[in-house]
Amino acid sequence: MISYNELVKLGFSSDTYSEILLTVRLGSDINVAPIGVLMKNQELIIRVFKGSKTYSMLLSGAKECVINVTRNPKYFYHAIFRKDKIMLTDAVKVSVKRVADCNAYIECIISNIELKDGYLTAYLKPIFVEISSYYPLTFNRAEPAIIEALVHYTKIPYYRSLNISANEIIRKISFLREIVYRSSKNIELRRIIDDIIDRTRKLLEEK
Repeated sequence: MISYNELVKLGFSSDTYSEILLTVRLGSDINVAPIGVLMKNQELIIRVFKGSKTYSMLLSGAKECVINVTRNPKYFYHAIFRKDKIMLTDAVKVSVKRVADCNAYIECIISNIELKDGYLTAYLKPIFVEISSYYPLTFNRAEPAIIEALVHYTKIPYYRSLNISANEIIRKISFLREIVYRSSKNIELRRIIDDIIDRTRKLLEEK
């Protein structure tokens, strides 16, 4: 069993969501998806909305998963839009694959699932942790802004039930785009945030 202190050192909290990439396997099918995680005692808890592939796999009996910890926004972008770009590697204690080149990995057993109205709550029991990078990174505003924009994008299928207007989603992601452009000249980061804006508008037009 992984200790509470180890989870805290990795940044997990009981009151603030940590954004990670979750790898789930069901049979030969493997899925990678961004998701928020809370910590309760020595378990990690995720809430997964109905209609997503992760929801379907968990409900259908997936028993193991890997929490892939990274601050690289490109990995989150690929997990939503370009899954073919994600490189996977073997885990140590579970049959689920890891996302290659992340900063840390927590391999988990899915200990319990609770069905709610429109979503499920899954309880993950960590059984193995590996940290590949001990060096702290300086903070910048551009990369977290991209992660936040992707979080807003993933809420679009549920925005009516969440009482969020389409205009509000556009406004929030446009503001995050401004942050990226003001804080970074990195061409790839600007391309990513522009693509998120374009995809957001197209998806909202279809709703």
